[in-house]
Amino acid sequence: MEHHACGRIVNVYVPGEAFSDLKRMTEITKSVLGKLGCAACHSGFDLRFRHLLDFVANAKGEVQEQVVNISHH
Repeated sequence: MEHHACGRIVNVYVPGEAFSDLKRMTEITKSVLGKLGCAACHSGFDLRFRHLLDFVANAKGEVQEQVVNISHH
């Protein structure tokens, strides 16, 4: 975890199908906060939600979106 002057930065990488779904984002947020020690507050943490979006270029310079598979553990 990266430390910052204003608090601890927590990056949360989220797939596109969840990123635009408020209910799923709320559940993700609650889960992250629970792992940080309190499901009801984020005091002292700077949560940064990152949209998982990667691109891959081949030798010809053709670019395609890379699908990121996140399995639930």
